[in-house]
Amino acid sequence: MINIIDKILCTIKGYGTMMLGMFAGVLTYADIDKDVFKLYTLFLFMDVGTGLYKAYNLDVKIESSKMIERVSAKIITLFIPVLIGVAVKMMEGDWHFFYTYSMNLLIVAEVYSIIGNAYSGATKQDIPEWDAVTDITKFIRNLVFKKQGGSGGMDNK
Repeated sequence: MINIIDKILCTIKGYGTMMLGMFAGVLTYADIDKDVFKLYTLFLFMDVGTGLYKAYNLDVKIESSKMIERVSAKIITLFIPVLIGVAVKMMEGDWHFFYTYSMNLLIVAEVYSIIGNAYSGATKQDIPEWDAVTDITKFIRNLVFKKQGGSGGMDNK
């Protein structure tokens, strides 16, 4: 178990060091609310913790490679609000509603996941997950196609 924790900490340190400087500059450039971003980051890691609790209580085997993959995916998920914030800053017009909408979706999805993991761990009943990133992607696609006046030759579901 200590080996797993060492690998996780090493992964976090590696990503953290690399992204810290970049994030600081980009957060300032995109005028992203730092408190909301910190809260989202906290929720991401709370989700990992409650996910471990759920896995333990549901007798799911936790492999170090799978754990590193999950933690890495959570860290990479931090790019989403930064990317959206920069895109909103670069677009003409008032697109701040889109950033707010996206962050709200991401935060609510993490809260849902944390509560779901805690519930599943306590009751030993698994509940379905919600993928907010897919919802944001669909929102972007529909917004772009609406601006173009059609579906752009793609299915708009």
